[in-house]
Amino acid sequence: MPSAIEGHQHGRVPREVRAKQLLDVAEVEFSRLGYQATSIDAIAEAAGVTRPMIYNLFQSKDGIYTACLKRARGALEARILEAFSGKANVKTKLHRGFEAYFSFLEEYPSAWALLYGGGNAVSGPAAQEILSLRFNTVQVIAALLAKELEKPVNEELIVLAHTISGGAEQVAKLWRERPELNSGKLVKQLTQTFSSSLSSL
Repeated sequence: MPSAIEGHQHGRVPREVRAKQLLDVAEVEFSRLGYQATSIDAIAEAAGVTRPMIYNLFQSKDGIYTACLKRARGALEARILEAFSGKANVKTKLHRGFEAYFSFLEEYPSAWALLYGGGNAVSGPAAQEILSLRFNTVQVIAALLAKELEKPVNEELIVLAHTISGGAEQVAKLWRERPELNSGKLVKQLTQTFSSSLSSL
């Protein structure tokens, strides 16, 4: 059991610090084992806390799982937004967006695996939350493209945003299986593929 968390003695850890610690631990456990195989007991043991502490902060397994998802999605979307900031043409910004996506995977593999790893047989409210978060990322992409193209967010852009999101996900999965592939070349190919689609809108 850890004696201190971020400098705070065990038993005197502020609520927000403890919540972050539990999310860090849960993210690794969920990404490693999947939703069904991960238990509150396993998270509690790995974090060095009791089950009631997790329930007190997150209410349920679904609660801590969706909190992990929201945090990971927020971090990824922040990177995409940053990639599209500043002055540059849309192709350059699209390239930056794919770079941001791949750097997120490289730096935060557990967070990425939680979002895109698959194999998590989730049902009920948590499943709906997962879908909602995925679609929100697509909406973010569509809104960024609409701004660059000076167009409204219409059906064509929504479909394109879905294909960009899905394409990046599949190529990233390929990269995870074949790490010898050059990520820069993968990003370049994705950019070329989807920038041609933008030019036809």
